[in-house]
Amino acid sequence: MLSRDRLTELLGKARGLRLGIAGDFCLDRYGTAEVGGQSRETGDPIVRITHHLFSPGGAANIAWNVAELGAQSVALALVGRDAFGHTLRDVLRRKGVDTERMVFDPARQTPSFEKIRLADGAQTREVRWDVVNRRPVSPEAESRFAQTLEAAAEGLDGLIVADYDEAGSGVLTPPVAACLNRIARSGTVRVLATSRLRIGVFTPVIAVVNDFEAVTAAGASGVGVFDAIPRAALESAGAALARQNGRVAFVTLGREGMAVFAPDGSRADAPTVAATGEVDICGAGDTALAAIAVALCAGARPAEAAALGNIAAHVTVRKIGITGVASPEEVLLAYEQMAARR
Repeated sequence: MLSRDRLTELLGKARGLRLGIAGDFCLDRYGTAEVGGQSRETGDPIVRITHHLFSPGGAANIAWNVAELGAQSVALALVGRDAFGHTLRDVLRRKGVDTERMVFDPARQTPSFEKIRLADGAQTREVRWDVVNRRPVSPEAESRFAQTLEAAAEGLDGLIVADYDEAGSGVLTPPVAACLNRIARSGTVRVLATSRLRIGVFTPVIAVVNDFEAVTAAGASGVGVFDAIPRAALESAGAALARQNGRVAFVTLGREGMAVFAPDGSRADAPTVAATGEVDICGAGDTALAAIAVALCAGARPAEAAALGNIAAHVTVRKIGITGVASPEEVLLAYEQMAARR
């Protein structure tokens, strides 16, 4: 069990750290709406948005979480030179993230995901509109992005690689991934990575993935994203990730906490206390990853980093309708609440 004094020490050390976040940055848009009246032009129902806000999404959410924990957070992003890209930069700045190294590509759309809670009579449902890219990153932008990563790495304590692409149009292209791997091999900065579909592309890194992502990387077939993962498959996949990288690997397990795999084949469990009441797991993995990265860079042992990741995620799952963050004060309060329930 992580002691309160040790937790306070790690959170205090976060203020002297500088972490970069490289990956698929996007803009989340949240709102509430209601159906009211009909369009005079088409006769279709009119959706009236009554509340609307912008929030960092994807890798941008990790950057926000790092900043909220007290570390210096550097956005290493490749986004479009469009309204969403400029809005995302402005939102990140207001969250305390350094955006001076963001790369803008006029040929690219900034990914954006709108989630509207729509009240239609007695029913309420969520409606989504996604803005995505169908064209790959241009060679010119790809080159500028790789150069930015190389230059930024020298001044960082940690680098988080966040690959959220599932459509083949993300910014972590093969040349960019090769650049990140060179940085990881250099040993000048601690590199952590997460990936929806291809964590094996990034090496040698500290892998932080969920159980489904781990077994998928290990080649498991017939396992769905919402399926229960067989324990034997999880053990094999986690051990393989740690062995492949020669680094510890973290596998998040939802309500069961986290498993930590070492390159020597050993495993440690970091259990959690399930949150009570209404929960929203959107973004919890981002929060856990940010907390693990900050903790490791602050000198935490892997088991301590996993414990901090669990506590921070416990905070954010109780923030409904938005990908949330966990401040040091909220982490300490959650620690006390979780300790009282053990």
